[in-house]
Amino acid sequence: MAKQEYEFTLLLSGVRELTREVLDALYEAGCDDALIGVRDGTVYAEFCREGASFQEAMLSAVRDVETAGVGAKVEQVEPDELVT
Repeated sequence: MAKQEYEFTLLLSGVRELTREVLDALYEAGCDDALIGVRDGTVYAEFCREGASFQEAMLSAVRDVETAGVGAKVEQVEPDELVT
């Protein structure tokens, strides 16, 4: 199956500030295809990730975020209607 790009946003907990160290760790963990920011006090990672399916792309992004070593945990995926 050919890979295609999927766009989604992960809402994170466990990270209170976006320090250079946090951003570098996320980048090094594989989140170089994400825009990281803060919205209404919540840290988010907005991805444009390739995968054979939405599920594959989303799960690889969750894995990369949660193994970055910064204490980040994915609390929600947006848009919700894509997650079953």
